[in-house]
Amino acid sequence: MVRTRGIRTASAPSRRLALGVVGIVVASLVLPVLIPFGLAVAGAGEGTWSARAADWVRDHGGAALVDTVENAWYTLRAPSDASPPSSALPAPAGAPVAAGHGPATVLPVITGRPTLAGEARWYPGRPGRDGRPSLYTAWFRPDAAHAGVVVGVASLRTASLRFRLFTGTVQPVTGAAGPHAVDPSRDPGLVAIFNSGWRMADVHDGFFLDGRTYRPLVPGQASAVIDRQGRLTVGSWGREVGPGPGVVAVRQNLRLIVDGGTLTPGLDANPHQAWGSAKNQFEYTDRSALGVDRSGNVIYLAGRGLTLHTLAVALVDAGAVRGMELDIHSGLPMMSLWTPGPHGPVGRKLLPTMISPLDRYLRPEQRDFFDATLR
Repeated sequence: MVRTRGIRTASAPSRRLALGVVGIVVASLVLPVLIPFGLAVAGAGEGTWSARAADWVRDHGGAALVDTVENAWYTLRAPSDASPPSSALPAPAGAPVAAGHGPATVLPVITGRPTLAGEARWYPGRPGRDGRPSLYTAWFRPDAAHAGVVVGVASLRTASLRFRLFTGTVQPVTGAAGPHAVDPSRDPGLVAIFNSGWRMADVHDGFFLDGRTYRPLVPGQASAVIDRQGRLTVGSWGREVGPGPGVVAVRQNLRLIVDGGTLTPGLDANPHQAWGSAKNQFEYTDRSALGVDRSGNVIYLAGRGLTLHTLAVALVDAGAVRGMELDIHSGLPMMSLWTPGPHGPVGRKLLPTMISPLDRYLRPEQRDFFDATLR
């Protein structure tokens, strides 16, 4: 047997005690972070893991870090100049409308590029009570320098539809009055559901719903406003839209990006961070927008690989005279379209590249959102 002289080795119980103490210390430092992080990521309500993780980091002092990472990641990932694959394009929903029988806006095509099947054509959606389509959908390519970028657009007829704003389980605030989901069995006239704006913690904007002010409304901010008749419009708070007894919902999000049928000056400069954190306007990312045309019809638009400037250009191309950016980044822009089926409503996405599940808003949702139903 070999004996070690002059060196005392710790006994097994002593080593276990030391490791236990170290484990307790590490756990006391790590668990207070991991537990709330895990609860936030796995909490009730729909939402991508990456979006929830980024939101949690922002809420715990890491907003500057998240902005830096997102700026680097999205700015350097320029979209392809190649034509999009067929898997990125919506399948035709029937036949396109003839000229003069749908929205007045003629959607653009890229000069010098072959026009793809179904590109820049309006397709009718679910009929309204008057027999006319309650909405029209289309897709087109708004960025000649990046021909792989596709946006989907829906033109929703205000005369045929009623709009509603829903709170989420977390947005505008945790514990906001529900419902936080759409129930198709109670809404047989369901036509569309679509995302709302940025998290309230990331903007200095207001939120008003059913007589309750969740966040004070701010003059000059882009506002989606719904009245008692269910009509939705978009404008600058205090100018085109404002307080009144007929207003039931207001969702603000940054400044208008389209005003008077043209791009709002300063989109690339983003003065005073009017459109979010510095340089986010240059990020090639998923973006969505909401606007109104000259007839007051509502325009929803979304796509991937869009800068703020390209989003605004696309909104003007789609016929908007006023428009605002809605939510951005992977998995957040989402519109589902619904028609009656033999066993209940049948849904499809505005674009097949939208990451969220089709039933996203049929279950409790973390973020606020809108829907449109037949009048």
